[in-house]
Amino acid sequence: MLLLALTSSCSFYVANYNNRVPTPLDGTWDVTAGSFRPPGLPGPAERVYFERNRAFQAVLRSGQTWQTYHFEVDAATTTIRLWRTWLSKGEQLLSGTYSLGTGRLTITGNDLVTGRPLVLELRSVPVARLRPVQLGHSERFDESSKYL
Repeated sequence: MLLLALTSSCSFYVANYNNRVPTPLDGTWDVTAGSFRPPGLPGPAERVYFERNRAFQAVLRSGQTWQTYHFEVDAATTTIRLWRTWLSKGEQLLSGTYSLGTGRLTITGNDLVTGRPLVLELRSVPVARLRPVQLGHSERFDESSKYL
């Protein structure tokens, strides 16, 4: 019984606290101006998901290709950094600052792969525009799921 209680409490902690490190950028964003094509994408990123339920995970989509990356932001300095591999980081791909307004996000920095400066303008995707995700017998809207 003690083992079951310990396992359950650890699972609850991981599911509800350990993997959540909220950032001001969490959510789904459409790229409206600028171009960023990190390794793993066939073209420039069209949609960016800063995952709310997976700490430090960003998913970039180009066409029907999704690629997972590691990101970190510092809200105090409005800095953002992006690495090739979620959690283990690997090669750093982007370094810059961000500006957040109502439904708008601007990232200004450097594409560290090409060495070029970049400015990305993004618009928040309203939940109403997202497709529902099928979960067994239920349906829900998940604004930060890469499968949308």
